[in-house]
Amino acid sequence: MIGLASEKYGQLVIHPAPLCLLNLPITLVCLIPKIPDWVLLGMSHYFALMMFWLENIVWLLLFLAYEIALTPLVYFKNLLTVAWATQGLFLTIWNTVAWMFSGLIFIGFFIIRDLWYMFRILTMHNGCRHAAGLQDELPKQKVDVDEEVRCFNEAREIVITMYYDVRKACVKDGNDEEVIDYDNLNILNMLEEDSEIIE
Repeated sequence: MIGLASEKYGQLVIHPAPLCLLNLPITLVCLIPKIPDWVLLGMSHYFALMMFWLENIVWLLLFLAYEIALTPLVYFKNLLTVAWATQGLFLTIWNTVAWMFSGLIFIGFFIIRDLWYMFRILTMHNGCRHAAGLQDELPKQKVDVDEEVRCFNEAREIVITMYYDVRKACVKDGNDEEVIDYDNLNILNMLEEDSEIIE
């Protein structure tokens, strides 16, 4: 929790094994006494970018392989579509032959364009709205830590109280096992009552 709450140390704890072995340089730098915060923040930022692209380069390659695998299907489907949708014998022959010779060029162009679009989206690390220069409709508000803790504890108390209320609503069935009596169980009323109790 301490690591996740800190921008300086977050990268040390969020990556699962064996990927966490890659953060060894950050670990060694953290051991240096009195290291400036800007050094740790910079290393953490660039390490996060490295991990992001390490994962997404694999996804880009898989996306490229997927589109290449679809190429024969798209080529022959469009060949049939051109032959079926064109009016007139001469135009049908012309368009079909034109697609037979130029179809793979068009498909190659679209594959490269799709790959470029996906790469551009991945470079928008702060989101598409930020990359387009648009303001967020819901700006982030800084929440006081004590208020956040109070809200979490309140939610925890409500869940515990509701659990006990649901247990009270259990009845014995024919096999002498406890089952919930859904006919007499109103979660919304219980939630309102429990909220009043917490307040």
